[in-house]
Amino acid sequence: MARMDAAQVFADLTRATEISRETGEPLIEFCALINMAEIAYAMEDLERASATTERSIALARQLWGEANRELGACELLLARIALLRGSFADGFLLMTALALSSVLVVLLFHHPDRDQESPAPKT
Repeated sequence: MARMDAAQVFADLTRATEISRETGEPLIEFCALINMAEIAYAMEDLERASATTERSIALARQLWGEANRELGACELLLARIALLRGSFADGFLLMTALALSSVLVVLLFHHPDRDQESPAPKT
């Protein structure tokens, strides 16, 4: 990343989000936003990383609901941003919320015993 033109990368990703909105492709917008957030984080542009991650979270909820892998990745990035800022309490709270939501998802959706008991479809 040291040799890349950061301004051009952000301009390209911003244009990708604009095109995705114009064409009604929210998945492309999400991918562009989360990539922009990760690059901003790597460059320690924490304000941009935080704002872009917040938009990614809103879009992930809109696209996939409350329990999805993409939302978890965005929340983890927010925790990393908080830790890089030195906000250890905020980072800890975000990580705790992420861990609890993961447990909740497993409890709600993982039923291996029930899945094994269901009869095989008849042909």
